[in-house]
Amino acid sequence: MPHFCSLPQAWGSLRHASIDGTKWELYEQNLLSEQHIRYGGYGAIGLYLLSSTYIALMVNLIACSAW
Repeated sequence: MPHFCSLPQAWGSLRHASIDGTKWELYEQNLLSEQHIRYGGYGAIGLYLLSSTYIALMVNLIACSAW
């Protein structure tokens, strides 16, 4: 019989997920690096897809100008 940890269930169900973006500072010579108008400086946006139990399901770096 598998043993399950009960702590993640206290954070929520597995029915929902959310996405959050964070600007990462990168060198200007990086292929994804762009000048960010809002935050200033060169960088890229790290997109994090999180489950409702705060587990990262996916992380992706995109250019600052991507929609």
